[in-house]
Amino acid sequence: MPPDLMHITAQLLTAFLLLFGRVLGMFAAFPMFGERNVPWQARIGIAFFMTLLLLPTTTAHQPLPATDLVMLGLGFIRELLVGLSIAYLARLLFGAFQFAVNALDFQSGLSFVQVVNPGSDTSLSVMGQFLNTLMMLMFLELDGHHLIIRALGASLRAAPLGYAAPPLPTAELVARMFSSFVQFGLQLVMPAVLLLTLVDIAMGIVGRVVPQLNVFMVALPIKIMVMIVTLSLTLPVMSDIMTRLLGIMGEGLNAYVGMMG
Repeated sequence: MPPDLMHITAQLLTAFLLLFGRVLGMFAAFPMFGERNVPWQARIGIAFFMTLLLLPTTTAHQPLPATDLVMLGLGFIRELLVGLSIAYLARLLFGAFQFAVNALDFQSGLSFVQVVNPGSDTSLSVMGQFLNTLMMLMFLELDGHHLIIRALGASLRAAPLGYAAPPLPTAELVARMFSSFVQFGLQLVMPAVLLLTLVDIAMGIVGRVVPQLNVFMVALPIKIMVMIVTLSLTLPVMSDIMTRLLGIMGEGLNAYVGMMG
């Protein structure tokens, strides 16, 4: 039964604050909403409305702690950490993908010209910015954000609000997810990296045969063109790779939620 907002009890207020802490922690590190260029007012507002939507499902059957301020403060921090840990597992996907993109930038020579990504405050090349934005759009298109929200709902059933602190993700779980993300990320950029390596070998041979030729100036535009053409041919398979990545992320989130039980 939905809570009566006209008669706010101490139990209802405690449930709201604890649930708000868990939701706020998730949106603070969410792959899209956790970026630096998203105003903190927007994160708090979205977390507030999400808490209102989830509140009827938490107050009906979950026990709540006493309304002691110290216990309430510790419970809020604990719930904040739970939300952060759920979003952190999702952010591993983007971190591994950026690792693969950085390898491509280094091989193509675009790492010499980098711009600061205002969202993550990291340096990426123009091509890296393009691939990172494309990946975020595909993440939304394939309902990756729904996976995280469903994991949040499952965590409310596995770990009641305000009680025994749920475990943080184990090192084995984080390493397994990150290695899988790196593997699929490298599969996307590996064809371009291999072709660029062949271009480097060819330019090295040309440099030995024609010492007067400035190999660096000649090779740079060739490598950029080879990279663009190769990526344009491999981008159609990116949807399949992203689907597999989301499957791995969903399995990891389910495993983490299972640890809470």
